[in-house]
Parts: sequence; C-alpha cells; structure tokens
Amino acid sequence: GRSESIRAFRGDLSDERLRNVELRAVAFAGRVLTLALAVAYIVELVHGRAGGGPYTWLLATAGLCYLAAWGYGLRR
Repeated sequence: GRSESIRAFRGDLSDERLRNVELRAVAFAGRVLTLALAVAYIVELVHGRAGGGPYTWLLATAGLCYLAAWGYGLRR
C-alpha cells in the first residue's frame, strides 16, 4: 500500500522516526496499563478483598520489569 502508517505496521519502514513513534506508543500503553492496574488494586482494597487480588502480582511484575529495563538502559 501507499499509506505510510500501513507500511509501518507491516514493518516495511524502519527509519528512526518510526522507531521513536513506536517507542512512545509502547511507553504510553505501559503507563496507562500500570495506572489501570493501580486503580483496580486500590478498588479491591477499598472493597475489603484480601491483598488486592491478582492485581498485586501484576503490579509487582510491571514494577520489576520496569526496574530491569531501567537498569539495562543504564548499562547500555
């Protein structure tokens, strides 16, 4: 196709600008997902459910992944 967006999703274009757009999109999605998990965790606690349910493990995993990626980025 002629559309730059379609070619970018297919992986046909791989310039620095498109990599930057993808990086920002993934970072935004990660932040929104982490915020949604935090809100769900708080709602579970407010309703008196023990330990926040599965959101505890999901938030812990997100936090550990973030710290690992941050550490990797510092060494790179």
